[in-house]
Amino acid sequence: MKSLNIIISLCMLLIANSLLAQNNIPIDGEVTIQNSRYRTKKTQYVIGAEVKAISEAYAKPQLTDNAGQFKLIFGDVDQGEEVFLSVTYPDLRVVNENALKNLSVGQKAKVKVYMCDKAVQDLEKMAYHKINKKAITKKYDQQITLLQSNQKNQQRTIQRLEQEFETEYRTKNAALQALSQKQLELTQKERQLTATIQELQKQQIATAAQTVALKDYEQNRQLLQNQTKTLAEKTVEVTEVRLEIELYKEKMIELQATTSQQEKSIDSLAQKLALAKDKDLIIDKLQKQRAIALKQAEEIAAKFAQVNLDDQSAIYIKAFELYQQGQVATAIAILDSIDFEYRLKTNAAEIAKREKQMKQDINALVLNARMKITELKFKEAEKDYDLAIQYAKDNYDIIFEFALFLGKQNNFNKAIILYQNCLELTTSAAQKADILNNLANLKQTKNELNNAESNYLEALKIRRQLAKKNPDAFLPDVATTLNNLAVLQKNRNQLKKAETHYDEALKIYRKLAQKNPQAYTGTLALAINNLGLLYTIKTEFKKAENYHNEALKTYQKLAKKNPDAYILYVANTFGNLGFLYATKNELNKAEIHYQKSLKIHQKLAKKNPDTYEVHVATTLNNLGLVYATKTELKKAETHYNEALNTRRQLAKKNPDAYEVDVAMTLNNLGLLYVTKIELKKAETHYNEALNIYQKLAKKNPDAYDLAVARSNINIGILFYEKYKRNTTKKELKTKGLTLLQNAETYLTKYSNIPTVQKYMRLIERCKNAFENPNVLSDKQKQFIEQTFQVITYYQARADSLFKIQAYTQVLQEYKKSLIKATLVDSLAQNDKTVAHHLSKNNFPPSALRAKYAQNCGNTSWYALFAQEYATAQQYAQKGLALDASQEWIKTNLAHALLFQKKYKEAEAIYLALKNSSHKLSEEKTNVQVLLQDFKDLEAAGVIPKESQEDVEKIRALLEEE
Repeated sequence: MKSLNIIISLCMLLIANSLLAQNNIPIDGEVTIQNSRYRTKKTQYVIGAEVKAISEAYAKPQLTDNAGQFKLIFGDVDQGEEVFLSVTYPDLRVVNENALKNLSVGQKAKVKVYMCDKAVQDLEKMAYHKINKKAITKKYDQQITLLQSNQKNQQRTIQRLEQEFETEYRTKNAALQALSQKQLELTQKERQLTATIQELQKQQIATAAQTVALKDYEQNRQLLQNQTKTLAEKTVEVTEVRLEIELYKEKMIELQATTSQQEKSIDSLAQKLALAKDKDLIIDKLQKQRAIALKQAEEIAAKFAQVNLDDQSAIYIKAFELYQQGQVATAIAILDSIDFEYRLKTNAAEIAKREKQMKQDINALVLNARMKITELKFKEAEKDYDLAIQYAKDNYDIIFEFALFLGKQNNFNKAIILYQNCLELTTSAAQKADILNNLANLKQTKNELNNAESNYLEALKIRRQLAKKNPDAFLPDVATTLNNLAVLQKNRNQLKKAETHYDEALKIYRKLAQKNPQAYTGTLALAINNLGLLYTIKTEFKKAENYHNEALKTYQKLAKKNPDAYILYVANTFGNLGFLYATKNELNKAEIHYQKSLKIHQKLAKKNPDTYEVHVATTLNNLGLVYATKTELKKAETHYNEALNTRRQLAKKNPDAYEVDVAMTLNNLGLLYVTKIELKKAETHYNEALNIYQKLAKKNPDAYDLAVARSNINIGILFYEKYKRNTTKKELKTKGLTLLQNAETYLTKYSNIPTVQKYMRLIERCKNAFENPNVLSDKQKQFIEQTFQVITYYQARADSLFKIQAYTQVLQEYKKSLIKATLVDSLAQNDKTVAHHLSKNNFPPSALRAKYAQNCGNTSWYALFAQEYATAQQYAQKGLALDASQEWIKTNLAHALLFQKKYKEAEAIYLALKNSSHKLSEEKTNVQVLLQDFKDLEAAGVIPKESQEDVEKIRALLEEE
């Protein structure tokens, strides 16, 4: 029994000791000055730096000792719990901050922290950025200068390449053609000889038969012998020909085998010739690459500023020194001269001995990849990264950096695989959140929306938890993911969710911008703009307008200090306001803001067309939409076509990026031509758009299937328009229904998306319409198709006459332009059937009524100058009845009433306009507009004398404070 008691006691003691160890788990580390051994041949340690935990796991803060060493002891934690550290020392900054974020309590590896002077690191970042920018610009300028050299030299190059190509091509083809021709001739000869032999054989058989029957046996026998001899000769000849054919076949095979190098030469020449002839294409590619590289230059500079040369190989240090001197190409050449693949393979076999050299070689490969990015050598950079991660399969930082690079190169699938590898490698919550956020961005681009949302939500959950422990470090990340999630939810029509997340992100950015305006004011403006766009979609226009105007003011202030960085954002915010006013149907305001946006974009595009032409095209397209809604169809067509031409040029150079924009404008033009009843043109444009979407959908179905479906629906509706004009053509119905069925096929797997549900309802209505077509009479067709021509012609003519002050004629001409408006009124009252048809027409009735209201308002204005005041009142009232939102027409009504001595009625309108918050003009107050009207009417001498006193009273009333 005693023995047993002793054993139990010992066990209890061991357990107690084990528990005690669990409650005192260390993390060791050292803090040194970055590059100190490299610069002074001696490692310089940071003495007295404060090291502390900034997570829930607690350890008493420590100061580094004389050897820069520290040991934090954690209590009440489990082995492996994730912690974050902070290291501070006056005037010094931690260089490798990532080393402090991904730590586990009790880890074996010592934490190595590098610090440097804050001002020195900032200067180094600036210097490295300058080196990168210079290298990129130099590389770009060299190639562009070469391509944009003297036109005569360019032409001579093309001529020389054409001659070389022709010579090479002719030499090879001549030999092959000669052999082929000879082989053909011999084959024909063989056929002729074979036919001759067959004929001789027949003759020989016939002669042999005759020989037996004829008396003159000897003579026939001689003939038979001669025939036999001839037959033998021909048989030998055909055998020889066959042998010769075989010989030529062998020569053909031999020649084809020996000309593979020549074919490569020809292919190379053909490529050079194509490139020489299409130098614009090369220039565009170089400019695109340069733009990408310049964006990465600052990011790479920050990575270079974190390099600690104390840990690197001699070859790394040599290359880095050359880089610091701006000799990037020489640095790359030195690193390229080393067979890293062989060295890594060899060292991998002796991993225990060569681990340090392998690590240094991998670092050198990554350095080479980064420098190649500055040299626009993206494919070569990718190869270096590939080789590096082949031997650094557990190196999270390199794999993550590579995935980030691939994402920027639009290599989404490979980037996703690498990010998934990173998820398996890390236990750090912060790193997992980074990966999930980036994965969601890529999946959203690929239209994998469910997966993207799931990744965003998981990243957000982690980042919220991290921000509770360390808000300074992680609140910006929370805001980023909130914003990304809101963008996705807005695109999925989950507007309430999007609003919640946008609003939370905005609140965070406001706090961040208060603490650090230089870092976060631009991001804050972007968040404000995002909410503005959302409220536009939700038709909460007042909120949208307030947010966009706040963003605009912020960007305008930033642009004054740094126009290169922020003037584009100013232009885009004008565009957002244009979109807002277009959605509100305040089309004049929309036009004004889009024009402001266009003006800035065009100015930027003159300096840098490759970067900004895309923005010009977008704004032209948007202006086209405004003009189409205003039924200013000629202007709409002009702007659409200008946008289309620009987008075609962009797509020619970079189809993957811009073909989708071409398809969008083609669709808009198709709808415009449907409105103009030019159905053939509409079909041509719709079909071209469909072909583009189908091609894109083959590569990325999730991103473009909905666009294919929408295009099928558009063309299906077009066939319905044709069918209802001629129901005897049953093939139109068949084609239309087939297109609608095609659309349904594409939409089936996306049934949970609200847009798809809307498309499905539209398809169902279209199918029903085909079964019960709203057939047009010839009179109705003629009425619809002629009305736009009538109204456009007379409006243009009346405007022209008004400029030469032919007021009476203007009034008569403009009255003619109201044929359509008058018919609308008449039909609405007297012909419900036709009115119903008009409401189902190809153009929006509200837009038409707005246009007719505008015509009525213009007619009332012209009537004032023609001194037909009752007519002016009549048409002003008619215009307001058609579209009450066009408040500018009230000015004409007030003037007409005033000049007819209806003072009280006129005064009420003037006062209402004076006090109205709705502006009649973008540039003037309502009072200024009314006073200018009086000036114009007085100058024309059309105000009645008896009304002059009343006019002065109204003037005084308007000018009162």
